[in-house]
Amino acid sequence: MSSGAPDDPRWMGRFASPGRPEEPLRLLFIGHNPSQAAWTSGHYYANPSNRFWSLLELSGIIARETRTPADWELPAAAGIGFCDLGRVSGNDSSLFTRAVLRVWRDDLFERLAGHAGRAGAGPQVVAFTGKRQWKVLFEPQLPRCEHGEQPSGLRPQGWPLPDSGVWVLPSTSGRAAMSNRQRSLPYYELARFMRLAGI
Repeated sequence: MSSGAPDDPRWMGRFASPGRPEEPLRLLFIGHNPSQAAWTSGHYYANPSNRFWSLLELSGIIARETRTPADWELPAAAGIGFCDLGRVSGNDSSLFTRAVLRVWRDDLFERLAGHAGRAGAGPQVVAFTGKRQWKVLFEPQLPRCEHGEQPSGLRPQGWPLPDSGVWVLPSTSGRAAMSNRQRSLPYYELARFMRLAGI
């Protein structure tokens, strides 16, 4: 299984950066890797069983009347961008080894640093939609983490966004086994945090 970035020009043209246009973002979501549905459609979280877009609407992170998927529109309209740890498609994230994820980590850091440089600043908040893609950034891998805002002193070596707050949210994949409340509560907490912080 390849560990590098795809050659498909549709994918690279749309997702070479976490925000289009590249302006400072309020919020950047980082997923694990694109599902086959995302890869085929060119939209993040496109699998019909994925709850991402409904959670964003219900929590108030995006307006309920937003047409979804709205990943192309949200960077300019709402300062919300998207990217993935890996740029290789696949519906089963467990198939990607830790060695592959280490390669992806270095590529992610380069992309984030490049975006922050071109935009003039990093995102105010970075939100990982799953624990695995946050924990694997650490060396050795972070043994555990809780959902929600991460302590400001807890960042992996080489983390390129020192001024960005970091949140870890539950996976929105239909494969992730948890109750609706367990899945949705951290999204509501993030929305409330952003409102109170004026982000």
